[in-house]
Amino acid sequence: MDKDTVERLKKSAEAHFEECREISDHMADDPEVGLDNSRAADLITGYLAGKGYEIEKDWLGVKSAFKASKGDSSLPAAALFCETDALPGLGHACGHCLSAAASLLAAACVDDVFPEMPFRVELIGTPGEEYPGGKVLLDKQGAFNDHLFGIMTHMGPDTVPDSGFLACNDRLITFRGKASHASDAPEKGINALNAARLYMDAMDMRRQHLPSMSQLHGVVENGGTMPGIVPDKTVLNYYYRAKTMKELQELNAISDDALRGAELMTGATAEQKQVYETYADLYRNPVSRKLVCEVFDSLGIQYEVNEAYDGSSDIGNVDQKIPCFHPYMSISDEHPAVHTKRFSELLKSDGAYKSIMDAGMAMAEIIGRLGTEEGLYDEIRDQHRRYRSSVK
Repeated sequence: MDKDTVERLKKSAEAHFEECREISDHMADDPEVGLDNSRAADLITGYLAGKGYEIEKDWLGVKSAFKASKGDSSLPAAALFCETDALPGLGHACGHCLSAAASLLAAACVDDVFPEMPFRVELIGTPGEEYPGGKVLLDKQGAFNDHLFGIMTHMGPDTVPDSGFLACNDRLITFRGKASHASDAPEKGINALNAARLYMDAMDMRRQHLPSMSQLHGVVENGGTMPGIVPDKTVLNYYYRAKTMKELQELNAISDDALRGAELMTGATAEQKQVYETYADLYRNPVSRKLVCEVFDSLGIQYEVNEAYDGSSDIGNVDQKIPCFHPYMSISDEHPAVHTKRFSELLKSDGAYKSIMDAGMAMAEIIGRLGTEEGLYDEIRDQHRRYRSSVK
């Protein structure tokens, strides 16, 4: 992008930064968890309404979700996500207050610098990213079927052009046996804890033969009452992750086999249920990565490129249908891990505010280039479609 456009972008960001920073600070001071993000949603939509946006609250029946749009409704739309939820006990240690502010800044910059575009930008409020998955709930209602692409920036310890999110789901597994006196009548008991142990051992043995990016994490929520009683109930809580949805389904099938084996070996029975929504994988599109790196370079943003795949997010569910951009922006030279007390302590630091500015400008330039450079969006879309077809 030419230097004149970059300079106009920077001036626009400076002009709108303070009001976006104030929104981030308000959210940091008043964190809301899960889907109940009504105060944050009211704050953001009030700001956007003042900028001429039409607001739909509790969009598609999802509590605290919103859609803010303006411009020519006959044009296709891109989705600019505003995450609003926090973490229990840690506030916005997830960085969502900063991320939402950056999205608002990006929208303002696009209005100023790229007024003539072949698409319009809709700001989509997405509560409950941590749980239960606001984007998943919206996607189930067809929210993103007609969008061209989705974009947001997450704040974190490092600045990277894209994220390697894994597909993820959970199982709450309850083993049921038969209680008896562990010394006086052990032969009358059926040990639910032993069944759980067999399942856990079987999954650990299979772990070494899983695809390299497949993961499982589990805890014992209930192992019994006391040593002298054969446990008649044991509860396990497990998460499963994989590089693709197909590999996640294969991992789930292995888990089902292990459960049946534990039942056969012990006489216990197993019940399982999924508590949370399934989070799908996010594709690292090489064409998108190249674009983001070029934008970072043009703005003088220092970054690194890595190939790590870890963690999960509901933006992966949107990426099953449309290309999604999800860079990370560092908030401090300390490189604090997200979901920690130290990260939440830095939400009002100079580094955090710089991340709003840098992320807002970067997203605006990405959107601007997608709207003004002939063939760029088509290349990203076609690469995304080829990948998604290959992993079904």
